[in-house]
Amino acid sequence: MIERLYGTVVATTDRMITVMASGIGFGVQVADTTKFVPHATATVYTYVHWNQEKGQSLFGFADELSRHLFCLLIGCQKIGPALALALLRQREPNVIIQDILSGNVAGLSSCQGIGTKKAELIIYELKEKIGLLADVPGALSTAGAQLKHMQDALLSLSYSQQEATKAINYVAGLYKGESLPDLNVLLRKALAYLSAPRE
Repeated sequence: MIERLYGTVVATTDRMITVMASGIGFGVQVADTTKFVPHATATVYTYVHWNQEKGQSLFGFADELSRHLFCLLIGCQKIGPALALALLRQREPNVIIQDILSGNVAGLSSCQGIGTKKAELIIYELKEKIGLLADVPGALSTAGAQLKHMQDALLSLSYSQQEATKAINYVAGLYKGESLPDLNVLLRKALAYLSAPRE
């Protein structure tokens, strides 16, 4: 498995770069070629994908977060490497993560190739897995980190993952388009929502 390449970017096209490492020129498909400077040394975080018909493909990313998120995305049903790369081309990784945490179907579905159904699928399949990225540098914006801390606090209070997810969706909806308040305020809102009687 090729985890990363360190070498010189000797050529770029619209969707691919060529990295010369140890005397070998690797053709790497990337989301954004502008993140790699031609004729400069670069570290490319890579993922090797095998397809029965097309064989081996090498995908590359400018940072570790993008690669981790790509791997989570292609683990979703009906989301292949080309679609995952297209999503990363149109939306920054930390924005995608925040979309998933807050259940922002409109945000994800605004990307070409990702309709409402696929956006809902991504959110459904990754909402409980996105915490795996919490320790990757740059993974969570301030708002995303606050929601993640709130989720952790609810789980420590013996609420289920499903209950915590519902509370996150509710609180994120309350402050949509606004800055989030302190964690203790968010937690009080979440606890009030979870303790309210349901019909």
